[in-house]
Amino acid sequence: MKRITAVLIFLLFSLTLLNAQDSTAVRIIEEAGRYIGAKYGYGSNGPDRFDCSGFTRYVFSNFGYTLGRSSSEQASDGREVPGGASALKKGDIVVFGGRKASKSPGHVGIFIEYAPDSSYFRFIHASTHSGVIISRSDEEYYARRFLHARRILPDSLCRAVAAADTNEVSHSKQFLKSAED
Repeated sequence: MKRITAVLIFLLFSLTLLNAQDSTAVRIIEEAGRYIGAKYGYGSNGPDRFDCSGFTRYVFSNFGYTLGRSSSEQASDGREVPGGASALKKGDIVVFGGRKASKSPGHVGIFIEYAPDSSYFRFIHASTHSGVIISRSDEEYYARRFLHARRILPDSLCRAVAAADTNEVSHSKQFLKSAED
């Protein structure tokens, strides 16, 4: 009984962390949104002007995360997102190739959400022509240049719980079911 109680407490704690992670990602996106319309400035770090990496760096720094200064540095910050564009989570850094070398990192933004049919995703970034804006990954310029994504925020513990002791989780489910009966 003590083990089942411990597992249930740990699962509830894990769900709380998952919600906290999602909450942080939403807050990061909201913070980024506050700068829509800010002008572009090469090498600028905000808050009135940004270049793409200065924008992502500035937004994440408001939540205690330190990102590299350039898009090529940010292309290796955090962790790789396995599954690429199909496995993005809110707040991930999306990395695009540059104008001259589309296979080398040259632009970054912050993932917001997938389209309802998952045919594209939306991201917020500092564009050279329009300043801070929200764009779609299926726009011709970005569709041809998407390289990969990086996860800066910590992953949930839920998967670790399930992998660490599937047997205990199974027993917990049985316990909960029998408690309902």
